[in-house]
Amino acid sequence: MIRGSKAIVVDSDGFVLILQRSNTHPHVPLTLDIPGGEVEDGETMIEGLARELREETGIDIASANVRLLGSKDAFGYYGNDYHIELYEVVCENRPDVLLDYEHDTFEWTPLADAKILGALYEPLFYEYTRAL
Repeated sequence: MIRGSKAIVVDSDGFVLILQRSNTHPHVPLTLDIPGGEVEDGETMIEGLARELREETGIDIASANVRLLGSKDAFGYYGNDYHIELYEVVCENRPDVLLDYEHDTFEWTPLADAKILGALYEPLFYEYTRAL
């Protein structure tokens, strides 16, 4: 089973970072996304999350408040089986975002307006927003 870590990144004003996948993204191009990805062998889930956030957004989570929100197993997702952990990453301020090739644009969205499309993340995101 492939391990993955994803993050709901929240700034000091309660806005959530939403990314748009590029047209060359290997999984569902041009759809909305949140930062994160596959955890490499030898990494913990948090280490993988930190690396993915640095790679995809330039955000360093060393000074952020990070907490596990939940996990989900997804079978047959893009032909693979995944174990995904979703984290909340609360930043003291709004961090600068430097996108890599996987994403074209980003937006800081009020939590009430944030919508994540896709069966893998939507249930966990819904549980997160419902609890607030």
